[in-house]
Amino acid sequence: MEKNNFFLTLILSLLSIAYVLVDWSIGIINFGDILVLIDAGLVLTIGLLTKTLRIQRNQIIILIGLVLLVVLNIMSNLLINPDFSINESIISLCKVIFYTIAFILLYNFIVINRLEYKFLQIISVVTVIVCFIGIYITLAIYLKGVLPYEFFWNFTRNDVASYIYRGYGSIIRTRSLFSEPAHFGFFLNSVLAIICFNRQNYKISKKVDIIITFSIILTLSYGSILIMFLLKLLHYSNLDNVREIIVNSKKYFPIFLCLLLFLLNMGDSIEGTVFKRTQEIFNGEDSSTDSRIEGSWSYVAEDTIFIGNGIGNTPTIYNNFAYILSDLGLIAFVLYLLFNLILLRLNFKLEMVFLVLNIQKGGYLGVGFWILVFLLIIYNRRLSKE
Repeated sequence: MEKNNFFLTLILSLLSIAYVLVDWSIGIINFGDILVLIDAGLVLTIGLLTKTLRIQRNQIIILIGLVLLVVLNIMSNLLINPDFSINESIISLCKVIFYTIAFILLYNFIVINRLEYKFLQIISVVTVIVCFIGIYITLAIYLKGVLPYEFFWNFTRNDVASYIYRGYGSIIRTRSLFSEPAHFGFFLNSVLAIICFNRQNYKISKKVDIIITFSIILTLSYGSILIMFLLKLLHYSNLDNVREIIVNSKKYFPIFLCLLLFLLNMGDSIEGTVFKRTQEIFNGEDSSTDSRIEGSWSYVAEDTIFIGNGIGNTPTIYNNFAYILSDLGLIAFVLYLLFNLILLRLNFKLEMVFLVLNIQKGGYLGVGFWILVFLLIIYNRRLSKE
C-alpha cells in the first residue's frame, strides 16, 4: 500500500513540477516536456503491469480528430501557401500527438484512482513552495549578493531586464523560477482559479490563498494583478464566502492590516507599475496592451484565413485565440471557441479566468497551455458518488 501511495504521489508531484518548469530548458529540450514524458511513461508502465490501462472510445476519436485536423492543415498549406515551412509543422504535429496521448493517459490515471483531491493538495503545496522561492530570490536581489540565488536561474533567463520594471532599477519584480514576472503571475492565477472554482467542492486554505495573492502582487505584472482582482471578484461574489469573512472578521483583521501595511510600503512600486501603466493604456501609449489586443491579430492573412499560415508557422504571440486562427485557420478557431463555450456553460467563473489568461500569455503549442487545459477538464467534472 505504501509503495502504491509513493508512486501515486510521485506521478502527481512530477506533473505539478512540470507546470512550474515550463520556462526551463537546455537547448531545445524543455524541462516541462521531459517531466510530462516521464510521467506518462510511468502511468503507461503501471497500467500495463497492473492491467488497469484504459482508453475510452471518445478519447481515441479526439486524438484522431486532432491529428486529422493538423494533417489537413499541413497538406492544404503545402498546396496553397508558398511561404509555408513544413519542418515547423511536422514538429508541431509531433507535439500535438505527444501531448494528446500523454494527457489522455494522465487523465484516466487520475480519474480511475480518484486522485483529484490529492492532486489539488499537491499542486497547492508545490505552488506555495514556488512562492517562497520567489520571495527569497526577490529579497536576495534587494540585498545585493548577501544571499545566493543565481542557481535557481541556470536553465532560464538571468538578465536584469527580466526582473526590473521597464528601466526602474529600484523596482524588483518577483518571477521565482519563471523567465519573467508575467509568466509567474499566469501560473499563480491559473492555480488559484482551479483551487477556487473546481466543481468538486475542494476548498482553498486561507493561508494558501493569502500566500498566492501576496506573490501575484509582488510580480508587479499589470495583467496578472488585474486577473487576480477579477478572480477575487468572482470568488467573493458567492454570498457564503462574504458571510464567512463577516463572521470571522476578527480573525481576518490582522491579515488585512498586514496586507494594507504591505501595500502602503510598496506605494512607489505600485504607483510606478499599476497606476502609471493604467494611465498609459488610456492615453494609448502602452505598446504591450496594443500587441495583446490588436497586434496579435496582424498575423491573420485574409487570403489564407480558412487554412491559416500553417501550424507552427506563426511567431509566438500573446493572444491564443489570434494564435490559433493565424496558425490553423477558421475551422480550428471555431472549434476552440466551441470548447470555451462548453466550459462557460459548465463553470462560468473558471472559464472567465481562462478567457483572460488566453489573452495574457500565448503559446498553445507549449506544455504549459496543455497542462492548463488538462486541469480545466479534470476539475470541470464532478466526482461520482460511488
